[in-house]
Amino acid sequence: MSLEGYRFGYQGSEKDNEFKGEGNSYTTEFRQLDTRLGRWLSVDPVIQPWQSSYCSMDNNPILLNDIKGKESEIPLNSNDVEVEGISINNDLWSFQTNSTPVIPYQQIELIVTNSEINSPNWASAYIFTVHQLANEIGLKNCAHYNNWKNDEVLEKRMNYTLSVLNEATVWADGAQFQTSKYSFRHAMRNENQTITEAKILADDFVRKHYEIALNYWGKGETKLALYNLGVALHTLQDATSPAHGGFQLWTGKETKEEEIDHVSQELFYPGENSNLQKTTDWFIDLFFSQKPLPKGNLFDLFGHD
Repeated sequence: MSLEGYRFGYQGSEKDNEFKGEGNSYTTEFRQLDTRLGRWLSVDPVIQPWQSSYCSMDNNPILLNDIKGKESEIPLNSNDVEVEGISINNDLWSFQTNSTPVIPYQQIELIVTNSEINSPNWASAYIFTVHQLANEIGLKNCAHYNNWKNDEVLEKRMNYTLSVLNEATVWADGAQFQTSKYSFRHAMRNENQTITEAKILADDFVRKHYEIALNYWGKGETKLALYNLGVALHTLQDATSPAHGGFQLWTGKETKEEEIDHVSQELFYPGENSNLQKTTDWFIDLFFSQKPLPKGNLFDLFGHD
């Protein structure tokens, strides 16, 4: 079979070889992509206040794609997957136990860089899994899963949900998002922001991913829904940390001593009566109840531990 004349390439987008030469430009529904620069040639039709309007794939083309030139997505084949012995059809959100060998569901590939290897142990990485523990307790407290102890299928569905939320948590806490540019994603501010400005950015970020999660859930795209939910939840959870609370300053240029002091305040789970857990419980329950987020800035609703 000859590929001569085949019009499509990276992420399934159509090549526009006449414009800048072979493989140097791709056309999409909304914009033109210059693959040499890794940048769009016109502004984003969807406003992303935390990054340049010309940025492509949120500066993460290995993990994300943007087939329409409108909004980055996690490219998953999520129609039918298996996890922990459960066949999951996302169109029906149906689960059926089976005795066949487990085929792991498609993993989100995280970018590991030298800076990540040398980064401090954030509260979602290595043995310090504070976010993940809060996620687990939040799901067990959620009315949606309240009968999980007596229902094997429901328990496995909950475990799948937890695995996706935790993947999103680790990605959201990755080294690529530890610079001052992304401080608001961790409920902090950089040296060029006021507390109010950072809170607005964080609120917009959480609302965007929550709406995306609801939209995917309504379409039966279960993993994409839960992944976006996990990204949004991570920012809310960070706001409850004593090292973040009140949108403290994070420049991304902290010394090792300052990083250690920061991390030492959030290494251990603060308990089921903590602001961390109450916020996690509330957000998870809100999503599975399919309710909209309340008006006003979300970060005015709760305090920190």
